[in-house]
Amino acid sequence: MAPFEFSALEIVLLGRSPHGDAARCIEMALDAMRWTECDHLALRTVNTLSGGELQRVHLARVLVQVGLKDNGSSRCVMLDEPISNLDPAHQHVALRISRRIAVEGAAVLIILHDLNLAAQYSDRLVLMKSGRIAASGTPAEVMREDLIGEVFGVRAQVAVNPVCGAPAVFVEAPD
Repeated sequence: MAPFEFSALEIVLLGRSPHGDAARCIEMALDAMRWTECDHLALRTVNTLSGGELQRVHLARVLVQVGLKDNGSSRCVMLDEPISNLDPAHQHVALRISRRIAVEGAAVLIILHDLNLAAQYSDRLVLMKSGRIAASGTPAEVMREDLIGEVFGVRAQVAVNPVCGAPAVFVEAPD
């Protein structure tokens, strides 16, 4: 809950506040809101948004903060669970945006607990246990049954996702 009655657009614009040029900032904010499919929420106060709607607004804020379509400077984007509260379609929207930013040259670090989405959208993965790196490498190198079992204390099976070719992880709790 926001302490003030900011509109979704005003929250997104907070990402550009140190960058001046108000007209350009509004244009960028609206572009970012279109990318994250929340432009229809621009005039709604954030206190009236669902968790998923608010998550998309915050992702738009991040996009304008790092400079949407700005290939002229080094950029690093760090996202902690950017797909929380999102329905499956918007999870993929958010991760495709992150992938697009990476393809355009930004370093993108995302923390995800969904192993299948991590495998589908990542070039490299780091699997952690108790604050330490248990494995790092490509999705195929990291998404191994033994590693997943060791790190998460589950029985795991890894197959190939027939839709995208990435590793697909299936887990069940041990007996």
